[in-house]
Order: sequence, then C-alpha cells, then structure tokens
Amino acid sequence: MVGKEDIYRMLREEEIWHEITEHPAVYNMEEMAQIQLPYPEADAKNLFVRDSKRRDYYLITVRGDKRVEQVVVSAVDDSRRPVPDSEMVFDCDTLLLSVGLIPENELTKKAGISLHAGTRGALVDSDRETEIEGIFACGNVLHVHDLVDFVSQEAARAGENAARYLLEHRRERQTVRLTGKNGVRYTVPQYLDPEGMEESVTVRFRVGKPYQNADLAVYADGALLRRVHKRILTPGEMEQLTLRRADLPRGLKQITIQVEEGAQ
Repeated sequence: MVGKEDIYRMLREEEIWHEITEHPAVYNMEEMAQIQLPYPEADAKNLFVRDSKRRDYYLITVRGDKRVEQVVVSAVDDSRRPVPDSEMVFDCDTLLLSVGLIPENELTKKAGISLHAGTRGALVDSDRETEIEGIFACGNVLHVHDLVDFVSQEAARAGENAARYLLEHRRERQTVRLTGKNGVRYTVPQYLDPEGMEESVTVRFRVGKPYQNADLAVYADGALLRRVHKRILTPGEMEQLTLRRADLPRGLKQITIQVEEGAQ
C-alpha cells in the first residue's frame, strides 16, 4: 500500500515542487475554519454519500480497474465522524458525485477585504457593500448559491446599490451585526443598517448538520423577534429568512439566527 512517505519520495525524486502542510483531521466546516491553510482556495474535502433514507456515510475509497467496480463506505456518528468497524462494500459501475464549490476571491484578498471563515467570501452589509467603501460583492463570490435565481437577485441588488453609491452622497450608517449560532454556520449579509435598509432584507444561510422538526429563531439583542418551524433542515439546501425594517427595535446592536430543537 502506498503511504504518504512514498508520495513524498516520488515528488523529491521527480523534482516536483511541492509544499507540505499537516494538521489534525477535521470532520465538518466548523473544524475546517479553525485550520490555517496556506492556500485555502485549493483545499480538498472528504466526501459523504447518502442513502434513500437520508442516512449519511463516509466515502472511504473507490475500487476498480479503468472504471468503478466497488465503493467502500462507513457509517458516521452525529458529529459526522466515521464509526470504527462499520465499513461496507458495494458493487457498482457508476459513482455520481454532487460536490460544493469554493468562492474564488483572489481579487477580494488583493483588495484587502476580510473574508468570512465559513463562506470564504467577503463580509458585506445588506447593500452588498464590503468593508471597503465603494466595493460591492454578490453571487457565488460571497457564498455558493443553490439556484441561479438567487445569484441574479443578489446581483441586481448589488448593482442598484453600487449605482446609488455613485449618484448620492455618502451618509453615516448604523451598523448592526448579523450572526449565526447553534447550528447556523453563517449569514449573508453579515451587517445591516436598520435606518437605511429597504422595507425588508432577505438573509440567506446554511445549517451545519441535518435537523428534523426544528425551529429557526431570530433574536434582536437577545429578545426573540421571530420563529419559523422547519420540518427538515440540511446543509445542502440554503435557507432564507426575511427581516422587516418595521420589526427592528431602535438602538439595535446585534441580530442572531439560530437553530432550536424541541421548541414549542
């Protein structure tokens, strides 16, 4: 069996340029965000497969000569870690993969704009303006969308606000932090201005693991603002909630969106 030392030796013998970065194993995006990689845009992820009953399995290896003949998977626990001694072998001739994307943000980084650890995209407010005045971002450069319709909606909003920025004088804005916790990996946008925002703002986000019969709760400075029951929440499907300006209290500092299980 080929080990990592064999690969290192081959790279040296063939005089192939390479860098080696070692870190503890990670099993979810929260743990991944804690790892400082030199080239985060080029990272690779382990693959999970799901059966017809929505049970997840860890894809260990693919076997075959010239084409797929078998796949080896293992069960995963509630933290999506492989369960020891649970490997299963399936005979097959085709393996279909649906994999996520990583936003390309080379220009964003060169401009000195901060990136969110969860989305790998720029931090933006409800106008889709970044922390650098006059620079706007939208679409998959912020976070990976499920539908092109969402990308188009976000692009239209960013374009309108960029045009407004050029035509109107800049004014002082109130900044309210928008965060996700207890199962919500991130939110887009990450900031909003209750005084300057439109009548409503759509907040999009993803959860960190599957949930059944759970609530999405929105808190304004710790006070419950809204609760929405969801039969199923899954990381592969983007969620969204609408915040209405009329519902936001004066002097607001922070809005939090979180998953709550067992709530009535």
